[in-house]
Amino acid sequence: MPDDANQKHMAFFKLMDAVNSGQCPVCYQLHVRLQHYFETLLYENVNNREFRAELRAAGGFCSTHAHQLAQYKDGLALAVMHLELIQAARRGVSAPPARSPLAASAQTARRGRRKTAASDGQCPACRVAQQQTESTLQRIRRYADDPQFLAAYTDSAGLCVPHYRLLQQADAPLPDQLVDHQQRILETLVEQTSRFIDAENASFEHRPTLSQHERTVWKQIIDRYYGKSGALP
Repeated sequence: MPDDANQKHMAFFKLMDAVNSGQCPVCYQLHVRLQHYFETLLYENVNNREFRAELRAAGGFCSTHAHQLAQYKDGLALAVMHLELIQAARRGVSAPPARSPLAASAQTARRGRRKTAASDGQCPACRVAQQQTESTLQRIRRYADDPQFLAAYTDSAGLCVPHYRLLQQADAPLPDQLVDHQQRILETLVEQTSRFIDAENASFEHRPTLSQHERTVWKQIIDRYYGKSGALP
């Protein structure tokens, strides 16, 4: 059972902030966690031995998180982190194909983008993202029957489709209020998408007039159906 209000710890109130963010709460907490991870990495852990060993073992970051890291524009930190990885790739140029990091890179590119550039290891940022995703989903399940949580959740943007599917994988059934709210959100998105298509159809004699919000439904489709960029480890 959820804790009484006076016993709820900080994690609950951070979850409430995520629910009230106007985004999928899992995507929101994941963005906050990765932002903190990258900032801590760049300012404190570039030369951390444990991190460098993890990065070597993984062969670097996945493409998605490498580009997110590059957005911080810390050229020196990126260069320091990647020098030995590039050196390893250079050595692999003349290595037998089965052992070449370049061959591994081609194989992992075919299997999926979340693998790293030169190995089958997990991207360090993907590992952090996976841990945060599981943690947030566990808290949602824990407080799914809590009146305070439900009141906020049923007035929120709900979950993106991928994170809702992950939430459904729990053994215990989800509360009806949570399921009904998710259903309403998707029904609204279906209606708005249909109206947008009709409004853009030049062959329609009486095309619907769209609100400013409805004109950007195509952006909402991406966030709602796929989750925020980089939100799925």
